[in-house]
Amino acid sequence: MESDCRKHFVFRKYTSRLSFGIREISDFEKIVRVKLKPYEKILLINTGMTENILRIIVGSPVKINVLYQKAQKNIILRKVQIELEENPELVLLIAYSKINVKCVPIKILNKIKKMESGIGMIIESARLETYKKIIEVGYNPRDFKLYREYYILYEKQKMMKIKEIFLLNNLKKCKIH
Repeated sequence: MESDCRKHFVFRKYTSRLSFGIREISDFEKIVRVKLKPYEKILLINTGMTENILRIIVGSPVKINVLYQKAQKNIILRKVQIELEENPELVLLIAYSKINVKCVPIKILNKIKKMESGIGMIIESARLETYKKIIEVGYNPRDFKLYREYYILYEKQKMMKIKEIFLLNNLKKCKIH
């Protein structure tokens, strides 16, 4: 997951040991010398379902497209993109996931293996109580991309690590609400 993403993107990054919120957004803006729009801040600090947040921001239905998924021993590696349903060429987000199979309830694991839905939707539909801990955010001024990396914790275990890359140029093409 790391090597695939890092070889394509060079980011100015910010890592906080604290939970990531409004104060950290302000610190991040100072470090990377950029003023984020309100919707960009929401994307970075959101601890809910990114798919739903994007749907609200662009005011249109979005679709999850699982680009690949590979199982290795106790890990599943997965790459997805979220695109506009009406215009699949307009990719809003690319996400890389590293899923620790040992920490995932079997009903969640079975749904992930079907490659039909986003992880957030799968977790929500199962009513699984999880916690999203944001560990790093970054900005790529050259390609105009924001990213964040976080763990999804379940019963205090790191169930998965996810890196979401927001394609801001494509988001700007949408009618932001």
